[in-house]
Amino acid sequence: MAKIFAAQNDLNVELVRKVLKPDGEWNEYCIKIVGPRIEVRLNGELVSTSDSADQLERGYIGLQAEDGAHEYRNFRLKDLSK
Repeated sequence: MAKIFAAQNDLNVELVRKVLKPDGEWNEYCIKIVGPRIEVRLNGELVSTSDSADQLERGYIGLQAEDGAHEYRNFRLKDLSK
C-alpha cells in the first residue's frame, strides 16, 4: 500500500485501490520528504501525506509487501537539499 510507518499520516485507501496496477504490471512510487512534510505518490496520484517527518529518527528505509512475490527496480534516493 502506501503507509508511512512511525509517522502520523493520512492514507487514501480508496484512491490506492483505484490507481494500483494489476499483477504483472509495474507500479511507480514517488516519496518526497521536505522538512516535516511527507508525500507519497502512487502512479502519479497523491495517496498519502504526513506533516510529522520531524518526529522520525535516523534509521532504515524498508519496503514491505504482502501476498506473493514482489520485485523492485530503479530504486533511487536523491538529496533534495543540495
